[in-house]
Amino acid sequence: MSNDAAAVSPARMMTILVVDDNDPLRLLAGRILRRLGFYVIEAPNGQSALDAIDAGPVDLVLTDVAMRGMDGLKLAAIVRATHPTVRVVFMSGCDHDVGSGRLLLRKPFTLDSLAEAVRKGLLAGPDVVFCGRSI
Repeated sequence: MSNDAAAVSPARMMTILVVDDNDPLRLLAGRILRRLGFYVIEAPNGQSALDAIDAGPVDLVLTDVAMRGMDGLKLAAIVRATHPTVRVVFMSGCDHDVGSGRLLLRKPFTLDSLAEAVRKGLLAGPDVVFCGRSI
């Protein structure tokens, strides 16, 4: 594990909500984040994600941009309006414009790029943009 992945470990009690309609990818991201010491909630779509956020504290939402039904951009807009302290990191396998000041993790991701995106999402201000490379 690289220093970037290890740097996330002090935030062990943080809750990450992983939102993706691609089941295997959502499960993989959840498994990696649990190994890094996070409490992870998984949601297969935007509405399930909103229900999870309303049910309990969530520190960061890691959401796919392109999903059936409510996409990640709409989800993020609702989250920011209703829960302004919750950070949002987008992930996508395509070139999506998520706007300036938003964090984007490129799929497929590595353990290190996922850890870095989550770390930056939790620690950086809203004006920081992260774009991981597809590997």
